Amino acid sequence: MFLSAEKGTQFIDPFTKTDNNYIVYSKRDLPALDQYWECHFKDSDYNMDEKTLGDSYLLRDTGDGMLRDFRTAIATTVEYSAFHWAAAGLTAGDTEAAKRTAVMAAIVVTMTRNNFVYERDFSITMTLVANNDLVVFINSDNFSNDNANALINESQTVIDGAIGFPNYDVGHTFSTGGGGLAQLNSPCTGSKARGITGGPSPVGDSYDIDFVAHELGHQFGAPHTFNGNQGNCAGGNRAATNAYEVGSGTTIMAYAGICGSDNVQGNSDAYFHQKSLQMIWDNVSTGNSTCATQTATGNNAPTAEAGNNFVIPISTPYKLTGSSTDPDGTSLHTYTWEQYDLGPAGLPAETNPSGPMVRSFEGTENPTRYIPRLQDLAISGGSTTWEKLASVARSQDFRLTVRDNDTNGGRTAVDNMSTVTVDTAGPFLVTSQNTTGISWTAGATETITWDVAGTTVNGINTASVNILLSSDGGLTYDRTLATNVPNDGSHDITVPGDVYSRIL
Repeated sequence: MFLSAEKGTQFIDPFTKTDNNYIVYSKRDLPALDQYWECHFKDSDYNMDEKTLGDSYLLRDTGDGMLRDFRTAIATTVEYSAFHWAAAGLTAGDTEAAKRTAVMAAIVVTMTRNNFVYERDFSITMTLVANNDLVVFINSDNFSNDNANALINESQTVIDGAIGFPNYDVGHTFSTGGGGLAQLNSPCTGSKARGITGGPSPVGDSYDIDFVAHELGHQFGAPHTFNGNQGNCAGGNRAATNAYEVGSGTTIMAYAGICGSDNVQGNSDAYFHQKSLQMIWDNVSTGNSTCATQTATGNNAPTAEAGNNFVIPISTPYKLTGSSTDPDGTSLHTYTWEQYDLGPAGLPAETNPSGPMVRSFEGTENPTRYIPRLQDLAISGGSTTWEKLASVARSQDFRLTVRDNDTNGGRTAVDNMSTVTVDTAGPFLVTSQNTTGISWTAGATETITWDVAGTTVNGINTASVNILLSSDGGLTYDRTLATNVPNDGSHDITVPGDVYSRIL
């Protein structure tokens, strides 16, 4: 498995169990979740009210140069074990030891995948206890595989009995039941093994990230982040004070793929939303879950700069540009822009005066984020389903998360900025190339026109504009036709010799 800032998470796996051929694929190419899934979390042990915390908490960077190692016990039901020893090609006649080895290998795969994410986002690693095989059950167990409410309590009892309460920091049970349940902020507490993950096909990145990383995220302190209310997003699963993501959401603590018409995409992306970063980091650094063994990484803290606040006209695409610094260098930095507004549950709309309107995307090496993304804007010409351009006066808060992606234990930095949409200006749009089929002769002089739409005043105060050309259908705007020309709605340019172009 490897991570590309531009292509997302990619995998190299055996094509079959019986040959030496391998397949390379992206998580984005996986089919949407087809397993029944329902997740709940319990917060009776520890529920911090964000309203009592100051701005320093709300803008805390994650990581302090220490790798936090949690001793981890993963138990398995006999049903989960049977799935994996059979998948390994074993039969009922094989030894119990061989079957247990196969199941342990599956656990290691899942936890390795989780550690990649948790180490990058929090400098948290989870090391399996040396005698974890004691809670890998092959022939019989004391678990209710298909009853999450019973299994979460059994998980605590069984792991305590076999491993010993003082001998681990966080416990979890894998099953083939259709759901997950976890105790918030529970590592290092008397409820530290109250976490379970089940699925009829407990294998692959959908299980490892959409399910296991999600339930572990609850245990480490993060509630749900989706703002949808359809499918599994309904029924009390939404956490109103954390609902920063449009629709089903797309990050680990969201519900990608299981919210019906609210689905933004079919699977979760393997990173935590900024809100989740804040909640988990607070818990493991100063909250309930501070018992991990800490080792210095030597990784210095990055910084994030989200830029100044600005005013935008209605129904007009815009861009956010940030920057970062780092004593260790910025070559590995990735940048994630996320809207940070709460509001009523439901779908985003241009007319919403509050709430989330812009989805989260995986970080890239580019600190600039167009809203909507240029590749989507080239198709839609304006708002998209999950990235709306406000048509009413409102403000939007944005957070820039910088990840340094240090392999010894990552650190993040965060900064925020705001946009204010005014309904006395806009839409600010090109009018001379707003239809298809326009042809010009290379070298000729042509006029670019646009609707100024009140953008020279009304708090926007844009006195001059740049005119940019795209030669790849709107994916990038790589050529400048004019700079700092008066924002008066018209300017003559010399037509370049490109075959196909778009004007911005």
